[in-house]
Amino acid sequence: AHRKPSDIRIGQWDPLSAAGEALSPIPTDEEKRPDLASIYALTKYAQERAVLIFGQAYDVDAVALRLFNVFGAGQALANPYTGVLANFASRLANGKRPMIFEDGEQKRDFVH
Repeated sequence: AHRKPSDIRIGQWDPLSAAGEALSPIPTDEEKRPDLASIYALTKYAQERAVLIFGQAYDVDAVALRLFNVFGAGQALANPYTGVLANFASRLANGKRPMIFEDGEQKRDFVH
């Protein structure tokens, strides 16, 4: 849902439903069917399944990891899809302060 400027001014960052109501986290069963609501989600799922099917077909150990916030050497800092760490690094390398949204207290895990 679209956030009201008044919510942002008071630091109201909690996720909201499309109707503007507060959301509550719910446990998700590991066996839950994937929700492939975008082409991106569909292609990621297809790649994951292809690796696992290949492993079964050729009796090769295979694993699919769903990594998030991955960064490392060779990362293109100019690409807008490289993630927050590349954005921070690019701004710092150009003598600018990193741009942080909301209250800056969010915590994330990063994989190198």
